[in-house]
Amino acid sequence: MDPSKLKAQKKHHFVWAWHLSRWSSNGRDVHYMTPKGKVAQDSVKGLAREDNFYRAQPLTPRQVELVRRTITAAAPSAARNFLSEMLERWLNIQRAVGIARSMPEIARESHQAYEALECNFIETFHTAHELGARAAMEALMGDDPAALSDRSILLPICMYAGQATMRTRSLRDGVAQARALTMSKSDDADLSATWWFLSVIYGANLGQSLYHGLGDCTVSLLKTADDMPFIFSDHPVVNIHSAPDKSQDLVMPISPNRAISISESKQFEKGVVSIASDDVNRINLTQARRASMIFGSSAESLQRYLAYVNRSPRRHLAVAVTRCRYDSLGTLGQPQ
Repeated sequence: MDPSKLKAQKKHHFVWAWHLSRWSSNGRDVHYMTPKGKVAQDSVKGLAREDNFYRAQPLTPRQVELVRRTITAAAPSAARNFLSEMLERWLNIQRAVGIARSMPEIARESHQAYEALECNFIETFHTAHELGARAAMEALMGDDPAALSDRSILLPICMYAGQATMRTRSLRDGVAQARALTMSKSDDADLSATWWFLSVIYGANLGQSLYHGLGDCTVSLLKTADDMPFIFSDHPVVNIHSAPDKSQDLVMPISPNRAISISESKQFEKGVVSIASDDVNRINLTQARRASMIFGSSAESLQRYLAYVNRSPRRHLAVAVTRCRYDSLGTLGQPQ
């Protein structure tokens, strides 16, 4: 084992940097709201990022059982085998490193290897979803109506949307805050320690639910004028229905001038649709109210929404988007 070849990817973006860069005029810098509520501009490389955010952790037997039960209860059948195999891969790594650490002659190399595996295990998973989503988004940007009925394009979009919703810091912190109010410290600790894997399960659940529900929804590519652009946020998929507990009308901006909509209520027509500034404003307001960070193509496009952003940890669990509930252990269950 050559330690020089092991690179731990510690700088984890909880909002995909390439997606965020669609709001940049130079492919690098975007306008964003600072923690003090001001507008600044910086590189996407340093925004919506937290070191070791997805870092995998050793699992105790109780935590392994929790993850397995969640896969059975919450994962869609199409993803269940994959997620179970993914868990087994991690447990094999965990066991192998435990053996290696008992052997002094390879202890240093095994420590470096394990750090890289911890940092890269989930990051690599998200990268695979992002690569598929990037090709799909680029196809949609061509404004071809046929792309909106092409399942080879919509599947990676749906799976990415599911993971993008569940991988954010605001959702993680909101779930943690709600858990702390309702369960024992030991259950809370186990759920916190396994969130790096649980969030992947819930993302697969949401992505598959979106994909399999396409037949009951209208799929639209929303277009807006340059003078009324979409903003973006760390809550990348929002439900804009007036009664979000009754219907999912999901919108995900993919650039300042384009957004994909999957609507149960069919409030937008199918295909490529130019929408009025009032609709753009409604989508942007919904993003800002759900977000703790917002981004834009200009300072002006952000100014009107700064006051609506809640910069404290979220108490709600994004029920309007995920339709998830707590089960007896406090884990998120199947869509209702």
